[in-house]
Amino acid sequence: KEVFQKFSKVLARVQDLGRLADLTVEAMSEIFGVGKVVFMLVYKKEGLCRPYRYIGFDEGVAKKICFNNNQSIMLWLAKNHQILTKEVVEKEVASNTLGIRDAINIQREINLLQAHLCIPVLAYGSLSSVITLGNKITGKAFFDEDVELLSMLAGYIGMAVENAFLYREANLRKIQNENILENIPCGVIAINGNGKINAFNKNAARMLDISSH
Repeated sequence: KEVFQKFSKVLARVQDLGRLADLTVEAMSEIFGVGKVVFMLVYKKEGLCRPYRYIGFDEGVAKKICFNNNQSIMLWLAKNHQILTKEVVEKEVASNTLGIRDAINIQREINLLQAHLCIPVLAYGSLSSVITLGNKITGKAFFDEDVELLSMLAGYIGMAVENAFLYREANLRKIQNENILENIPCGVIAINGNGKINAFNKNAARMLDISSH
């Protein structure tokens, strides 16, 4: 409970995606007592999903893993928005909800990740990342309470991922604007509503013979 409370509070303040992923794998490992945790990031433009951060996982193996967003695990999670386990796959095969070939491919990817649970993380209503947990170090099973807690955490992490995406986008825009400002051939000075200078390019500094600082 203590780790969960600390983690949920920190999530609201983390803006860097890498830091968020690091905190997530560390917290998941500690809260649920698992030796292997993988935070996979969905790259929508490339149509792929790859391990982004991980604990207890071989680096060489992690670098080789790359899943198609429109197949197997990724497709199932994107459609169902539910935690996926081998047992769930078996039940869907038994009820003819899932085809044998699709089930084999999903099982293969689960085995590649050495995972017991695959948790979807949604941002802006679509799959943004996937967190996989290996078996508990104690050898005990995951209980219903664990799954409920994971579902709750996935919601918090999804909101944090949204914030991280927004922050990254705003930061990129800021860099682009600064580059544009610096390459404008005339001197530019911008003043905010409080009468303070908040933009001052190199040509303005040259014209006035003072530093932008």
